[in-house]
Amino acid sequence: MAEIAAQDAAANPGPGSSGLGDGVRLGQRYLIWPDDRLPHLDRSGAEACRVEDSERPETPLYALICQLDLPVRADIINVLMRKPCPNMVTPEASGVIDWRRGQGGRYVIVFRLPGGGPLAARSHDGDRPFTRQEIASNVLPPIIEALQDFKGRNLTHRAIRPDNLYYTDSDQRSVVLGECCSAPPGYHQAAAYEPLESAAALPEARGEGTIATDLYALGVTILALITGRDPGADQDPVALTAAKVAHGSHAVLVGTQKFDPTITALLVGLLNDDPDRRWNFQQLHRWIDGFFDSAKRSSPVRRALGSYAFLGQEYFHPGLLALALQRNPREAVAEVREGRLEKWLRNVLADPKAADAVRTAAEQNVGQAASRDIADAELVARTCLALDPNGPLRFRDLTITLSGLGPTIARAFADGNRDRLKTLADLSKSPVLVEWAAFAPSDQSRFLSLHTCTSLQSYLTVNTGLGGGMERCLYDLNPGLPCRSPLVRAACPMTLRDLMQALDRAGSGDAARSLDRHVAAFIVARDQSFERSVARVARSAEGSSERKLALLSLWARLQKYHYGAPLHGLTAAAAASLAPVIGSMKSALRRTLLTQKLTKLADSGDVGRLIDGLDISQSVVRDTREYRDVVRHYNGLGKSILAIDEQAEARAAAAAEHGLWLATLVAFGCLAVSMVVVLMGAIV
Repeated sequence: MAEIAAQDAAANPGPGSSGLGDGVRLGQRYLIWPDDRLPHLDRSGAEACRVEDSERPETPLYALICQLDLPVRADIINVLMRKPCPNMVTPEASGVIDWRRGQGGRYVIVFRLPGGGPLAARSHDGDRPFTRQEIASNVLPPIIEALQDFKGRNLTHRAIRPDNLYYTDSDQRSVVLGECCSAPPGYHQAAAYEPLESAAALPEARGEGTIATDLYALGVTILALITGRDPGADQDPVALTAAKVAHGSHAVLVGTQKFDPTITALLVGLLNDDPDRRWNFQQLHRWIDGFFDSAKRSSPVRRALGSYAFLGQEYFHPGLLALALQRNPREAVAEVREGRLEKWLRNVLADPKAADAVRTAAEQNVGQAASRDIADAELVARTCLALDPNGPLRFRDLTITLSGLGPTIARAFADGNRDRLKTLADLSKSPVLVEWAAFAPSDQSRFLSLHTCTSLQSYLTVNTGLGGGMERCLYDLNPGLPCRSPLVRAACPMTLRDLMQALDRAGSGDAARSLDRHVAAFIVARDQSFERSVARVARSAEGSSERKLALLSLWARLQKYHYGAPLHGLTAAAAASLAPVIGSMKSALRRTLLTQKLTKLADSGDVGRLIDGLDISQSVVRDTREYRDVVRHYNGLGKSILAIDEQAEARAAAAAEHGLWLATLVAFGCLAVSMVVVLMGAIV
């Protein structure tokens, strides 16, 4: 992805762009005009504007300025940029730009501009409904070709609806699918366009689905085109989903409307609620050629012969009962523990597999969960899965598909919804998530593997510090999400290169405080080889020299492997954070020499060169050792002086004692001599 273009010179207006304000460059090739808006191409929270291509100025392009807090479908963007899909608006470039000059970074995707308008504009014109011939000749063939290409790459579109279908030109003779990568899969879809597997899920949690999911949306789209009305637009999404469960999608969406038998067959085939019985590409090609099967209308989801009474309501469909149990968890727990639900499943619905699953769920939750609240939530979740095995997971107030966990976490962080984040953390730590992934179909379990589930549990129970926690879950599950740290959020860094550039621009701040939980999780999620470097920072004490050095070592490695160019702001901040470390050294000579080196190396723009040139770690070790040696030597000298002083006093006492003895001896000697002299004189 291209780096933020704020450092580029102000772009010169292109042809026909006068009076539209300043353009913003994406790389060196694309010039984006934020004020040259294309509202008919907008998405909820994403603005569309015109783009100029310096290499192909004749090619009409537009850009979507994506939402800050929702992940884009990065995998699809990368795949389609390498090999475009036929009959589809595919991305030509993507990256981060300096949005509206100084208003922060935004991620943009550049697409080729469709030559005609959206089909929704005509479908809403009641005087010009689409005919069977137009559906068979102009609409279905290009869409089928595009979806077949997607199926060959194990991709899904998840954004098929009338306002996301466009004519290729003003002749309105051919159609292209609109973009599908600027938001989570299914996020912009109305509930009517979602099959039963995902209709009840939160918009951000509808998941990748399958090609059968896209074919269902295609069926609803065709219904909208031939009627000129948006199916289910006047119905509450929850009520609409419940009606689909009870009566079947075709009966609810089509109702009593009458169509040509061929159109009826097409709608019946595509709106089948059983994905395995829904029409496939072969059957669609036969329909286009005029040979179609008399599709059998799908009956409603399983219906019991006898009802189940719950809170004053009678339930015949296990899917509807699952919805009711989720909304009333306390009463649901009592129903399961008392065994009433198991008996109904076994004896009335005649589903011993579901009955066994409910009984096992009740037994598993006895004393195994971390708390009673979590145990009850797990019990209700397992019970709902037993009742509706093809539906979404229901955990407390969450209703999500297997591949919708990541965008749901992103939405909760964006909203600052702590209750939702706690629920998501409890789910991620719960064995229910592992069980769900283990028994999911292979085409869905690839989006959330068992290995991923166990990793999420580790981040929330073992590696909960820097580089772990819910922040790590956020970035691991959302490769198309920018780093949401307050330190760099305004720059919208999508890659580690973008992150380093954002930190460099914030270089006037404190480099020692440039690593928070979001930045740490973003780093290790994008490159796991940095886990040890982040762990080293986490192990060191806050504010210590060890932490500063560990952090600067991390920035040096990131610059070396993910940027490869000078970072003057970050290097200056690194130098500023090292100045107190140098100032705390005991050796005046060492302080002077290192300060001189620091001043020179701070201008290099290379954090690694700064650290290596100062050899600060070894300098700190040597300074500490030498100071310790000096202190030890000084203390030794003091002891020696004290010992000498103590010996002098002893010698003085000994001298006094021996002097008295000697004086006495001399006195007696003198006395003896005197006596001898006196005696000799007397004798003489």
